[in-house]
Amino acid sequence: MKNVMWFWQLLSRAQQRSVVILAVAMAVYVVVGVAIRLTIKDAIPFLAAIYYAAPLPAMTLAAVFAGLLWAFLKRPRIALLSFAIGFACAWWTYQHTCFANLDQASSSDRCVVFWNVSSGRLGWARVVETLKSQNPDVIGLVESGGGSSEAMARWREDFPDHELSELEGGMLLLSKGRIISDAYGSLGKGGRYKQLALETGTGVLHVFIVDIDSDPLMQRREVLEKLAEITSALGDEPTLVMGDFNTPGDSLHFDALRRTFDNAFESRGSGYSPTWPIPVPVLQLDHIWVNRQIVLSQCKAEWTLISDHRPVTAWLHVAP
Repeated sequence: MKNVMWFWQLLSRAQQRSVVILAVAMAVYVVVGVAIRLTIKDAIPFLAAIYYAAPLPAMTLAAVFAGLLWAFLKRPRIALLSFAIGFACAWWTYQHTCFANLDQASSSDRCVVFWNVSSGRLGWARVVETLKSQNPDVIGLVESGGGSSEAMARWREDFPDHELSELEGGMLLLSKGRIISDAYGSLGKGGRYKQLALETGTGVLHVFIVDIDSDPLMQRREVLEKLAEITSALGDEPTLVMGDFNTPGDSLHFDALRRTFDNAFESRGSGYSPTWPIPVPVLQLDHIWVNRQIVLSQCKAEWTLISDHRPVTAWLHVAP
């Protein structure tokens, strides 16, 4: 304690004031973040940015840091309260981001990988190496670079066993099965998608690749409701949706999609689900969703420094 007091006395008044302000700011951030997460979440557009900026792992660290600052300021009751909130947030984080599905992929499963590859910022060779390590049957990519003939030739050379879709809006699909149809569409302001039909050994699999803008002030309700409307029009056809939604999985705006689709990580996830930002991901922005005509065995997010997003891999097959 003497060492703490000695250090405190070394600080100027302005520095001491800064410590107090920081402690108050951390406490307010946690209290407001928890209150919004427990009540309205991202239902109100101008408050949704706070919800997106207060993921559970970040609030856990903020609460613990606030507790240390209050202890330093000799406010033990507030410090203990901060530590208690930090412990509660840590438990909450574990319950919502850590999964332990022990099911193994079967011989009938197909491997599907989705990845925002950040335009190959560390080199395409490393992107290709990471993708090949999964031996995927279907690959969905966003921010996959330009659609020049040279870029497409590179993808064909690196994945000779896969058919390629058209590269539109930075979205690309590679499939070992034949691509029957390939269309590009808009989800309104801030969202776009590719809709494809793939030939499989058990019939046609419909696949959507989605890319939604990252603007935290953007209203996501209309974009995600339109996606739910488009995908539900396929009825009981086996359908898979994957993409960079730039929206946490527990957002209220996924409610319409949840009526007919399941989040693969929530259903059969294994490991830590947040995918962004590398190297310390705190938000699950990248998702794979499947309707009830698809059977999931396992889903996980891989660790890599090649992109600021983690790739998401699922093993699944069409229900008989």
